[in-house]
Amino acid sequence: PPSIRSLALATGVLEISEIKDARFFDTSSRARSPQLNESIVWQNTAGYFQATQVLAVKSRGHGNSVDEIIFRYLIMPNKGFDFTGP
Repeated sequence: PPSIRSLALATGVLEISEIKDARFFDTSSRARSPQLNESIVWQNTAGYFQATQVLAVKSRGHGNSVDEIIFRYLIMPNKGFDFTGP
């Protein structure tokens, strides 16, 4: 959507809390395909960063009874880019 400035696959990151600088990752594409446990870093047009980690995916087309994605996310307040915590 127009409110998304950029998104990037956070390569080499196992947990959202390992993202030291969300501005570091490659934002050259508007489409990314994360695998399980990989994270995507988003920035909206207001300058806020969010990291989303994919935890599980189920698909009715692959023998499950539901289509489902389970993820965790963290939105940085005050337009911060360091997810490592205080």
